[in-house]
Amino acid sequence: MDTLLSFVNWVNEIMREKSITQADIAKTGYVKSPAVSMFFGYKTKSVGIEMCRAISAATGIPLIAVMEKAGILPASPEFTPKKRQLLELAEVADDNDVELAIAMLEASVKRKQKK
Repeated sequence: MDTLLSFVNWVNEIMREKSITQADIAKTGYVKSPAVSMFFGYKTKSVGIEMCRAISAATGIPLIAVMEKAGILPASPEFTPKKRQLLELAEVADDNDVELAIAMLEASVKRKQKK
């Protein structure tokens, strides 16, 4: 239950930051409103993939990241929180910004490799 409580609190925080409502999650994620209400009312015993998909769709957070946070998938050890943040930003950034970020990272890596 601690994982569910932690996950619901995290989702609530994201919703506040992005001005998203429970209705938005239901509508965007094609989940019935009563299921969303039960989730936020802590009346479910676990988080399902459908709810994770709905949260992902409404918030723009990658499904894998939502499922990891929900405890459905183990956290990927190869990604630090900062690398995960970079991937999440890359998903919503336009191509010009992504190309600029790649160029900056490549220059940084090359500079470190020369040392």
